[in-house]
Amino acid sequence: MTPTQYKARYENLKVRRMNGKIETVRLSRYRLNHWNVNTAELEAFRGQLANHGGIDADLSVFTNSGEVKIAGSLAKAEDRFAKAGVGVKVSIENQAGEKTAVSKHGLNWGGAYPFLGKGSPEHCQIVLQLAERWNLAKAGLQNYADSALGLDCNGFVGNYIWHGRRGSVWTSGGFTDPKGPDSRITSYFSGLAYVRRWEDINPVNTYLLGMVDKHNNIIPGGGGVASAGHIMVTEPSRRSAGHWDTYSPRLWVVESTAGALQPGLSESWYECLDYKQSTGVFTLSRGDTIKPEHKEIRCKIALLSVP
Repeated sequence: MTPTQYKARYENLKVRRMNGKIETVRLSRYRLNHWNVNTAELEAFRGQLANHGGIDADLSVFTNSGEVKIAGSLAKAEDRFAKAGVGVKVSIENQAGEKTAVSKHGLNWGGAYPFLGKGSPEHCQIVLQLAERWNLAKAGLQNYADSALGLDCNGFVGNYIWHGRRGSVWTSGGFTDPKGPDSRITSYFSGLAYVRRWEDINPVNTYLLGMVDKHNNIIPGGGGVASAGHIMVTEPSRRSAGHWDTYSPRLWVVESTAGALQPGLSESWYECLDYKQSTGVFTLSRGDTIKPEHKEIRCKIALLSVP
């Protein structure tokens, strides 16, 4: 799965309503912890989650392999086994070995993480279903998603790496993993080879871009907007000739950024304005979807994968 394909999953969330119908919800807003979190909606959800003891109904999650039920009957079966001293996990699979129903026990979906910019598409579906069930989404699911949910930069890139590239199952959120969606930005670059020259970039590959500080170090992030840093990922096998140097390729970059004209999930052509091989720092132009005051960014680039 490519970054653009993974971005499209957020923008086309299928949500099974209480009446059985499926509604498509777009999740695309920028949401950064300690900055623009909707604390009222977050605390209301946390309160209901505590009052109901977590997931209190059968839910549906639309994954890459199809619809999966979170079935209360399976949780009850696991509880009966536990009382008998047998610790087993119960699920239902189809003939291809894909899970079609799972228990809520051991489901690492992050709870409030979609409110903090870190939820996967599947986890956001769970929140939206529970918000409807608990009468929190009074103005509708799309309005609730716009008001309360969203992604920050490593929330998107981290979920893409954890789920889209590594293939980790949606039931495993990866929230304590150094390559998971709530890790420091610098963690994603650990073990990767940095690029020193723009001429060495091959657009068929996938690269990570990390914003640097005045000392030319990648900003690790954490805290509020002042220390947030930024991480981006390129779309493989997509290229275009540069405006100023037609022999130098532009890269199609996918990100969640407060700097976009519509803050949140964004895609645009990035072009190299300048670089210093000695420091490995590139000054890039960020394309037409970015606000004028955020058009240029200084970053380091590392190879994430080759085809």
